[in-house]
Amino acid sequence: MSMVVVITNKVPDRVRGLLSSLMYEIATGIYASSQLNNGSRTRLWRILEDWYPETGGSILMIWSGGSTLSDLKTLSLGPNKRVLFDYDGVLLVKR
Repeated sequence: MSMVVVITNKVPDRVRGLLSSLMYEIATGIYASSQLNNGSRTRLWRILEDWYPETGGSILMIWSGGSTLSDLKTLSLGPNKRVLFDYDGVLLVKR
């Protein structure tokens, strides 16, 4: 299991309810869990992808893929002003 964080912006209550049933809402639109295994995380993302055409907004999922900070993995739906990318093993944010 790894820490999973989902950040949402302008999503409907349906999405917020789903995320709240699986994760803690630590701030408005920010959900975190240290209890989601890889299979649960993958199933959650598939549901979010299926619902996305009717929900709009933006959704970003971040989880640790290894033992170092640069091993963060991301998935996103919708417009994001910032994009995370790996540059020679260093995780950077591009606007």
